[in-house]
Amino acid sequence: MEEGYMNLLPYGASQSECNRPFHKQTPANQAQFPQIIVLSTRFRYFHLAEEGTVLEGLRWSRGLDDIADIAGRSLLVELIAAENDTRTLMEKDPVEDYAQRVWFDGESADEKYECVFDMPEDFGTVGAIRIQNQHHRDIFIKEMELELPSGSVTFSCHSWVAPKSVDPAKRIFFSSKSYIPSATPEPLKKLRKEELETLQGKNRKKVGEFAKHERVYDYDVYNDVGDPDKDDELARPVIGGLSHPYPRRCKTGRKRSDKDPSTEKREGDFYVPRDEEFSTTKGTAFTGKAILAALPSVFTQVESILLDPKSPFPHFKSIEDLFDVGINLPKDAGLLPMLPKLIKVISEAQDDLLQFDPPILLNKDRFSWIRDDEFARQTLAGLNPYCIQLVTEWPLQSKLDPAVYGDPNSLITWEIVEKEIRGVMSVDEALKNKRLFMLDYHDLLLPYVNKVRELDDTFVQSSSSLTDTSP
Repeated sequence: MEEGYMNLLPYGASQSECNRPFHKQTPANQAQFPQIIVLSTRFRYFHLAEEGTVLEGLRWSRGLDDIADIAGRSLLVELIAAENDTRTLMEKDPVEDYAQRVWFDGESADEKYECVFDMPEDFGTVGAIRIQNQHHRDIFIKEMELELPSGSVTFSCHSWVAPKSVDPAKRIFFSSKSYIPSATPEPLKKLRKEELETLQGKNRKKVGEFAKHERVYDYDVYNDVGDPDKDDELARPVIGGLSHPYPRRCKTGRKRSDKDPSTEKREGDFYVPRDEEFSTTKGTAFTGKAILAALPSVFTQVESILLDPKSPFPHFKSIEDLFDVGINLPKDAGLLPMLPKLIKVISEAQDDLLQFDPPILLNKDRFSWIRDDEFARQTLAGLNPYCIQLVTEWPLQSKLDPAVYGDPNSLITWEIVEKEIRGVMSVDEALKNKRLFMLDYHDLLLPYVNKVRELDDTFVQSSSSLTDTSP
């Protein structure tokens, strides 16, 4: 028999907190070798209701869940072996038991569960864990860790699991160990294929709009831009496909329009995979119409503070004043309660003072924006890496038509680069040693330069940057 511990640690929990075994009774003639599994789950309590019925139901379900926890039958855990039985060449029987709640943090709403298994000595490596949530609400599982004498196996979950009453299928999580297809153990191949088909929506037993608990990441064209059922003038073509090429969106499975079968109805809430949903705070900030209506008057004040009539950009101190000094708010009735968490309001005497919460970066170093390492970090952020190219020839040249856009040679000259490299190496050596890289949007933006210049007080900044990676 093999002895080990399986710990799922909540954030902030120490190892000693999690090594308190839940003792399971075993036959007298069988030695006990406990392997402890500790699950940390977080329940979501922020439900909203107009008349309190949902909240009352939530309290009722919470009571039922507490009863299930006391009875020890709220969370079923099943360990799955990564390898087949060497004698029968068949899959090994999984080992399962119920996890027991042993710790609860009322402030963070984190809960810790422990489970003890009696595993056969030849069970081998645990390749996956199945979870069945027998509470009456969704639970959020953070991380699981199986500690054995041979080493630890981590299962990074960070995912919502629906209750059994909603989705009777057990939810599977795989270890963090990676396999190439040819080296993937046979039992895991089957399970990974089933999980992939679930995410693709192939295992659905019903047709139609996806339910909230389903984890379908399928793709669809933008066939919900118009609303022909409401008005013929609101009909719009399908965006995507051969006629109107466009990236895909997340599929929702909504009903088709009565007037145009190629278009989906736009009724009700749109399906979003459970793990991709906004939190309540973020969702409110994005969907609150009152907030959207209030922001223009706020930003008009911000603009008047930032922009001097004689200078479109006076100085950086005017930006810092938004965080340190603040500006007076317009006296619009009902404005203050609707401002998002991006800004904070301080009432002093009869004036309402608005201050922006400073970015974390500025809190640490107010001059971080001017440093090379921060510029490098931003260069590697977002979609920029798709446009970064190794400089292989000199001088730098545009690929646009010279007859339309003029001289193709870049104004970044040899002398400028030599000056910035500061004698570490020559430009020839930098090219040979593959040290020069360029983030180049020049050809992409140049056709729009004249249009931008026609706008008052609007300019195009540098459209390309050259980076030397010499130590």
